[in-house]
Amino acid sequence: MSLTRLLFIGLPGAGKGTQAKLLDLTHISTGDVIRNAFANKDTLLLPYQESINKGELLPDEPLFKLIEQHIQNLPLNSKGYILDGAVRTIPQAEFVLNQELIDAVFEFRCSEKEAIRRIGLRREKEHRKEDSPEAVKIRLKEYYEKTSPTISFLMLQHYHSSLRYFTIDADKSIEEVHKEISNILKV
Repeated sequence: MSLTRLLFIGLPGAGKGTQAKLLDLTHISTGDVIRNAFANKDTLLLPYQESINKGELLPDEPLFKLIEQHIQNLPLNSKGYILDGAVRTIPQAEFVLNQELIDAVFEFRCSEKEAIRRIGLRREKEHRKEDSPEAVKIRLKEYYEKTSPTISFLMLQHYHSSLRYFTIDADKSIEEVHKEISNILKV
């Protein structure tokens, strides 16, 4: 049986993590992994804590190590995984493609206004440091400067390889988005 290997990409607050948690696949959220590493005083990531809390991205090398580590340690009964927040730059996209870590990309298209609204709700509920208004501004700037070109790069790869690419209207309700993803995955 082959594993389902997905990449969820899009604006912060677009609902990638919410949708990943609704599927019967291992959810590898780099945000969750990084927050856990900080809580456990992980020496690999501790030097990056201040910049991450400000909204900056984790450099490529430690990110690559995190991704590989979590994929190697998938539960035995795992049907596959979703990389969430793992690819935000072209070098990161090249890494997952060269390592053949993904079969399909789901781009979550969401208006900035809706994404900011959702992050505000999440901030009230979860109190994430990287969801502060100042950090969100930096994260959005990083998204437009680095992730947006990466999305274009991945879309082009779809035309030149077996990579499947799907665009999801993430402004819709959680239920509507889940139904659309489930229909694509036929689950």
